[in-house]
Amino acid sequence: MFQEKYGTLPFIEIENECTLMPEYEMFKYVSRWNNSPKLENSGMSKKIRYKPDIIKKISEEANDPWFKFVVTKEEEWNEIVQDFLEPGLIQKEQIVLMPEGGSREELRKRYDWLVDLCCSENVRFTDRLHITLWDKKTGV
Repeated sequence: MFQEKYGTLPFIEIENECTLMPEYEMFKYVSRWNNSPKLENSGMSKKIRYKPDIIKKISEEANDPWFKFVVTKEEEWNEIVQDFLEPGLIQKEQIVLMPEGGSREELRKRYDWLVDLCCSENVRFTDRLHITLWDKKTGV
């Protein structure tokens, strides 16, 4: 309906945790799927946060699906490999790693090893720019 009226579709990005199966109709309207499945570091039980059938479906059916993982330590890469890559749920080129942190200082502590990990594993890195730009502790 929108496309017929305006001759184009808007760019639509969905961010989700991969815990609820999207309606199949959504796949044709969403331009990018920014998926953020939770790891053990989230404190959520695996039964609640890990839905392999949903992750696989989104990985295969969605337009431009990314899987962004918030990491606190280097060893969490093993969880990503074991739970997401080895079972073939997602592809390595779909992975984005982001450091966990609520302040610039917390982020700085994770940058070096995380950037090195991203380079060695050939996956994307993303910053928490909203925290880097505005840190309540420093007021900057």
